[in-house]
Amino acid sequence: MAPGHDYVLLHTHPGAAPISENDVAIFLEHRALRVMGVVGVRRNWYLLSHMAGHPHPMAPEVLQAYRDAEDALRPHFLGLRQSGRLSGAAAYRELVHEAWGRVASQFGLRYSRVE
Repeated sequence: MAPGHDYVLLHTHPGAAPISENDVAIFLEHRALRVMGVVGVRRNWYLLSHMAGHPHPMAPEVLQAYRDAEDALRPHFLGLRQSGRLSGAAAYRELVHEAWGRVASQFGLRYSRVE
């Protein structure tokens, strides 16, 4: 990446999965990345960006907070899967989406899903 330029990273997740831990690690490692977009096979978009006026967060802290949120939410989504209300894939997508939704703003990040 050229110094002094801002970038957008757009890529696909063929399985329709939300933004992954690896995606966030890359996004935070490269300060020139201002927005990351993930497009799923179901035409769903997941977007991550930096909020103005917030310090640049460190990946280890963000990822640990995400893992903690995922662990806290897992029983709920496991119940939805076991009850048949969500498929395994849908439960996973919703779990990851909810976990990022809980964590992002704590670190000055904006996370959203567009369907």
